[in-house]
Amino acid sequence: MPQGMEACHNDGNNLNNELENLRWDTHKNNIGDSIIHGTMVDNSGSRHGMSKLNESQVRIIKYLLKTKVLDQTEYQQYLGFLVKQSLL
Repeated sequence: MPQGMEACHNDGNNLNNELENLRWDTHKNNIGDSIIHGTMVDNSGSRHGMSKLNESQVRIIKYLLKTKVLDQTEYQQYLGFLVKQSLL
């Protein structure tokens, strides 16, 4: 294997190991292929298993921080409330 390269499947099917379906490429391009082929699971944002907040809650927090509606203590209390609510 060439240094810094990975075996990539041109059609996104990792069971298709025909020579014409394989190539050497970088990890970055291999990840890009998996997004194009739809074979990569998107676990970003609230879909991530360790996520505590959803996108809506994050937008609210960003708004509150930007507008300085809450002081630091109120913000911490509100954030703690959101995290506790999402764990229930």
